[in-house]
Amino acid sequence: MKVRRASAFFGLVGSLVVAASACSRPPAAGPSLTNTAPPARSVPFSESVFGVTVSDPYRWMEDSANAASMTEWVRSATAANMKQVAQLPGRGRLRDALMAASRAGVSYREVRTGGNRLFALRLDPDSAVNKLVAREADGVEKVLFDPAAGAGGNPATIDSYAPSPGGVLVAVHTAEGGGEIGPVRFLDVATGKWRDDVIQPVWGEFYVSWLDDATALFTRMGDSKSGGDPLRSMQGGIHRIGRPPGEDIILLAPPPLRPGTVAPTEMPLLLTHAKSPWVAGAFLGASPEARVMVASARDVRAGRATWREVAGYEDRVSSFDIFGDGIYVIVTKDTPNGELRRLDAVKGTLAGAELVLPAGEGVLTTVTAADDGLYVVTLKDGVNQLLFLPGGKPPAREVALDPATIAAVWPTGDGRGITFGVTTWTRNARFFRADAGVARETGMASASYSGADKVEATVSEAVSADGTRVPLTVLGLKGRQKTGQAPTLLDGYGSYGIPYSPQYGFTVFPWIERGGLFAVCGVRGGGEKGRAWHEAGRSANKPNAHADLIACAEQLAKSKDTDAAHLAVTGTSAGGLLAPPAALKRPDLFKVVLSRVGVVNPTRLAVAENGPNQFREMGDPQHEAGFKALVAQDAYLMLDKATTMPDWLITVGLNDHRVAPWMNAKFAARAMTKSAGHSLVFVRADADVGHGIGSTREQTADEWADAFSFLLNRFGDAEYQLPRSN
Repeated sequence: MKVRRASAFFGLVGSLVVAASACSRPPAAGPSLTNTAPPARSVPFSESVFGVTVSDPYRWMEDSANAASMTEWVRSATAANMKQVAQLPGRGRLRDALMAASRAGVSYREVRTGGNRLFALRLDPDSAVNKLVAREADGVEKVLFDPAAGAGGNPATIDSYAPSPGGVLVAVHTAEGGGEIGPVRFLDVATGKWRDDVIQPVWGEFYVSWLDDATALFTRMGDSKSGGDPLRSMQGGIHRIGRPPGEDIILLAPPPLRPGTVAPTEMPLLLTHAKSPWVAGAFLGASPEARVMVASARDVRAGRATWREVAGYEDRVSSFDIFGDGIYVIVTKDTPNGELRRLDAVKGTLAGAELVLPAGEGVLTTVTAADDGLYVVTLKDGVNQLLFLPGGKPPAREVALDPATIAAVWPTGDGRGITFGVTTWTRNARFFRADAGVARETGMASASYSGADKVEATVSEAVSADGTRVPLTVLGLKGRQKTGQAPTLLDGYGSYGIPYSPQYGFTVFPWIERGGLFAVCGVRGGGEKGRAWHEAGRSANKPNAHADLIACAEQLAKSKDTDAAHLAVTGTSAGGLLAPPAALKRPDLFKVVLSRVGVVNPTRLAVAENGPNQFREMGDPQHEAGFKALVAQDAYLMLDKATTMPDWLITVGLNDHRVAPWMNAKFAARAMTKSAGHSLVFVRADADVGHGIGSTREQTADEWADAFSFLLNRFGDAEYQLPRSN
């Protein structure tokens, strides 16, 4: 199990212009895009926090009593901005082409097993959202649940699912409007009917674990009726199929439900293994490490578990699994690349844990236990390897696979092996099952876009301000001639120790086909080079990541890939701590900033939904050191002193529960004021979209058609200029 929280990696981006449009005569350029959105109400406000004077004229947007007014302004700004974008001649063809590129064929994700069945989420070419499917041992595949069947234009989405060990039932989490919060229901695989059992409300990232085919372990959110943050009262419990929710037993929860077991900022996840008499409690958050406790499965089943902590945050456990009486943990406390240890679940501690696999050149990322041995995923130079330790003992041998990113690793329902997916920049996910250290394809292979074969990735390094060498990957056409002016999007993330690894995204290839480049900068704060790389760019060290991103932009110019007039930079979610501040520090390097549902006002995390959960990664604004660390990565505060800046497209998910919508609304309002007509500041919001995870195919195509049309307009592409009025 990988114990970090899934974060804001939403695939790659790109655009497509069909061949016919490239041959047509572009319309005569007319008036430019303009800042026509109405200004937001400004209310003077200032305060001094730990000696730092903070001016915040849009603080009023944070008040829930003003949510309707804030939303109304965001919608009016969106209407004014996107009306102009919709008039760009190339936008309609671009949207159609994005839809066509997304329909290359069937795509699978999250392949798991239960009994003799394979389960998966499947996106068909004519579907808006994923279906839940099951494939029998004879290869026959059937749809178990289609959220879009009988739904309107914005169907619910499946955020997670978990088959029972025997494949009898499937726990399915759904959410509406991309909000990621919804119920878990239980589907009977044989009959195709839903059981009456419901667990709610559940954050979709937290999947159900099973003790057996009739006993489920869950994580649910707390009660938000009192106005508190439901993410600060998460609780783990046990549900017996066929019993009413009132009989669920809470096993882990913050006070006053279960004093002393869970802190309000922790999120408990209960984990089982088919071949272990133990249940593990992982205490998670927006951080790469977890606190780990164990209790006997027998006591958990009886609802009277006694928990024993086996690893604390100070031990820096990044992944673990249980098997028999062993707990296998990847520890990065003293070895930044991680070492694998085994401790005794009965009475062992990390202090006396057996060393199974010492640290090496590759970063140890995940460990999964099975009957036949241990499977360990490593990362080196942006590529994963899968190691197998027969019987859980060294030496490890490599499982034969093509170089790829390995993801979605799950133990099989019977505990005999694992399933996992592999993907590259140019090849969509294929799924394998491994037994006895041998990987075999499951037959669930996702189709790739036909233009992917034309694309190649060039890997190099940029030199940051302090001399650190930073990974830089550029995706472009094979055999391309460098003009120094290629339309380019530079992306970075740099948070939670998550590496920006090669991953297929259908939208990037058409963008490249029309001469564009997609560049990825592996800034510090990510996990590209292990724990030390993460620490060097988190919290107070985030300015290192800014310098890394700036160095990558400079390298793109030095290598004659592009120039400042054709370069856009983007950051999504926690990438809001990276791309907007870097662009404000060096506005001469970037023509456009695409800020997607970004954490752009982190000094206000304490009052944001899902905010305190971020303290360990970003900084705690309630303490001086943490507050000043957040000031150094707060783009909203940086705007106050900006004298010049690039153009902006700022996206807001009005149903976002990860990043408070008011963060980006405040940023857009201040940026509009600071632009003084010298820069464009466009807002794009969708009331039926959250953080992007639950977006439909159509919503994704609409977002990127707007985003790339805006970029191409600012780059001066003739096809994306407003036509002259008659």
